[in-house]
Amino acid sequence: MSTSTPEIEPEDLTETCVGCGITLTAEILKTPAGHYVGTFCRNEKSQEIPGMGCGPHARWSTYYPTAEAAQTALDEGNWIPRY
Repeated sequence: MSTSTPEIEPEDLTETCVGCGITLTAEILKTPAGHYVGTFCRNEKSQEIPGMGCGPHARWSTYYPTAEAAQTALDEGNWIPRY
């Protein structure tokens, strides 16, 4: 079983926020566990957290030790999916 992502089209790197309906694009995010590819809603008009957006939406990848490693994986389209 391959651990790399299949060829990913740019439109596949977006999803719709369930809280406010805007389109979110994959980016590098961070938690205490590490950096990851995911989506985060920063829509200031959102009613979830007024003025701040809905917040974290999805984690698509496993954790990486650095933001640079995660960004390289995203840029090259070979990030490791979270299962």
